[in-house]
Amino acid sequence: MPTSSAARDYSARTGYQKSVQYDLSHFEVPEHASQQRRQQQLRVVVTPMSQRLLSSRALVVKVVVGVVLLVMLMTSTLYSRAVLTTINENINVKTEELNTLNGEYARLQTELESKISLKNIEEYATANLGMMKIDQAQIQYLNVDEGDSVTLYNTAGDNSLMAKLQGWLSEIMVIIGLNIK
Repeated sequence: MPTSSAARDYSARTGYQKSVQYDLSHFEVPEHASQQRRQQQLRVVVTPMSQRLLSSRALVVKVVVGVVLLVMLMTSTLYSRAVLTTINENINVKTEELNTLNGEYARLQTELESKISLKNIEEYATANLGMMKIDQAQIQYLNVDEGDSVTLYNTAGDNSLMAKLQGWLSEIMVIIGLNIK
């Protein structure tokens, strides 16, 4: 096995024996192979004109398809953003409507609470229904000194037919001895 010149120089400087040295000749390119490689590298291949045109046309087609795809991608992105903007505007309009209606609800709620307050009910009862606060004229006294019977003093005087009939029937019952209330 031949030893390379670099390996020989190294072994001469360090004093190593041949068994310890590396054989780097396996990594060297033989001279006849390097000449073949030089010839292969310098070889010029001539392609016909039709193949060059086809390859340039294929390149143009690839570029056009790439541009079309890029334009489609940009268009779809712009369209989706436009739709998103429209949806956001609708959400903002509906949110404003909701806020307005919540304010109206709060106003109506306070108006209702003010109308059903006791003071307003009392004013309505006195003004529209003819009611009034209790006074001494409305108090009726019962005399219970006489035993089991009760005498009712009517200060207002009820002149309705039904009241007269009821009074007449109660007097008859008292005379007969039936105390029905």
